[in-house]
Amino acid sequence: MITGDRIGLGWRSELSASILSNLDRIDLVEVILDDYFEAPLLKLRSLLTLGKQVPVIYHGVTLGLASSIPVCQKRLEKLARVIGYLEPESWSEHLAFVRAGGIEIGHLAAPPRTDATIEGSISNLRKIEKTVGLRPILENIATLIDLPGSKLSEPTWTTRILSESRSGFLLDLHNLYTNALNFGFGVFSNCSLSITHKSVQQ
Repeated sequence: MITGDRIGLGWRSELSASILSNLDRIDLVEVILDDYFEAPLLKLRSLLTLGKQVPVIYHGVTLGLASSIPVCQKRLEKLARVIGYLEPESWSEHLAFVRAGGIEIGHLAAPPRTDATIEGSISNLRKIEKTVGLRPILENIATLIDLPGSKLSEPTWTTRILSESRSGFLLDLHNLYTNALNFGFGVFSNCSLSITHKSVQQ
């Protein structure tokens, strides 16, 4: 259980020398799992070594699970290889979509908040757990637009996915605040989704 604020950095190979020489000043390091889908075992082993020196948290960005479109099985198999080797206690992924109609948009985008994307997200989470063995903790995203066709508010849409899939939730405060500014709602009123379902990951 983490009982206080921690200061961390995202792991980047360009920053590795500086990170490793300043581990006494870093509380944790975030590693993007997708960067290791094609990695040889030696490179994966280096993450285990890093984890012995500083707490490492793992995060994914390319599944696009919040969609009525099924997640790519080949991508899941690559993820399963990495997760199977590292054996993390948990990992996280954004509630976003990143591709549609065979087109990669290169961005964590908000899907239309509808019953169809709720059902698609839950189906994708089942598929992820079946292939990978460990479902992700879900994280909210920031968005510049309210997608046309949305029928539900962000808290309602997110809460339904969390409760119906029984998934954990990682509340990104920066993204929450950004959406509050973009759409003019109160930040603390939206925090109710994390309290009512007791699903915030500490």
